[in-house]
Amino acid sequence: MSRIYRFIVLVSLITAGFSLTVSAAGFKAKLQLAWGTDGSKPAGSDWTELDAKAKTKLRNLRWKNYWVLKTAESAVSGVSQRTVLSDKCAVDIRVVAGGFLEVKIFDLKAGSEPKLVKTVQHAIKALKGGEHCIIAGDDKNSWENAWVVIITGGQ
Repeated sequence: MSRIYRFIVLVSLITAGFSLTVSAAGFKAKLQLAWGTDGSKPAGSDWTELDAKAKTKLRNLRWKNYWVLKTAESAVSGVSQRTVLSDKCAVDIRVVAGGFLEVKIFDLKAGSEPKLVKTVQHAIKALKGGEHCIIAGDDKNSWENAWVVIITGGQ
């Protein structure tokens, strides 16, 4: 292999790594676990109503009410960061090539390994611009409810 070719490959790898770091530098993701239902807020719960902007993003889903169970922020890097949003849900996020955020949703069960439910990628630039990454699924125990993970650019 020629020296010039090795040099070009080395510069390309360094540049790719640098752009990955720059695109996510200082970026924090805000994660919300919400519950979609036609029912009212459970008595005694500290759940809050989902904000109006996020609700408009969910307008094509069928539920009338969306309650936020937990909100968390996570620093984003090339190393996967796990955030536990409930005793049944964890989210791993990390930066991948091309300026994308990779999001993995896990189902948690006591006494067993976390089960991967869904993996998606979303442009960090879009999240920084105010877009939402929304991942949703049915409640396995009731067709009347659903869970929603909403990821936005943190403050």
